[in-house]
Amino acid sequence: MADFTAQFDQSVLSRLNSDPDFPRRLVENSAGSDVPEFRLILQTIAAVYQRLHALDIGHFDQVAELLAAAYDAEIKSASLAAGQSIAELRQTSREKSTLPFAIISAIGDPDLGSGTQSTAHGQIVDSIGSIFWRIDDLADIVSDARSESLNSLLVEARRDEKAEIASTLTGLLEGSRIEASAQEVRDALLHVRSVVDECGDGSAKGFDRVLACYVRAWLE
Repeated sequence: MADFTAQFDQSVLSRLNSDPDFPRRLVENSAGSDVPEFRLILQTIAAVYQRLHALDIGHFDQVAELLAAAYDAEIKSASLAAGQSIAELRQTSREKSTLPFAIISAIGDPDLGSGTQSTAHGQIVDSIGSIFWRIDDLADIVSDARSESLNSLLVEARRDEKAEIASTLTGLLEGSRIEASAQEVRDALLHVRSVVDECGDGSAKGFDRVLACYVRAWLE
């Protein structure tokens, strides 16, 4: 991650947001990297921004803010900088998982910049993001514990910021956090279903079932 952030930092992100021609230059600059994965990532990022600038969406600034926030959450998640409180770590974990859904919604929503976006729309996007945040952390508890990666359930099970992983896992297993997280996923799925049911034109019919299938597949 350190090698990547040396080539892609906040200044690069800022230029991508402000200069429609910069994605092309980013592709050219990526050719100088000796790491194929870095070249692929940089070229993918450039392609996304080329498409965003070509779409010329009226609320590009709002999309850019979300992209910047997602980048910041990803960097914080990867670095796990010392001194972050339990609340800050939990927030970083949540934003890392939920912001991509907000970005997808923002790119595809022509009403975002007009002020006509419905409250229900925003709530359903937040619910979907929260669902995948929780199920991803539920599915990855063991691997995240082994790799010391950020996981909201492990964070919430900590007794304090300096707790060892053994005591954290003990607290997680002896407490009700896993069950509570599963209930959060259930409640969010029910909320999505209620919003879908309220769509009188039938445009979202069956969406809640598709979402539930993805949740089950993710956990299995």
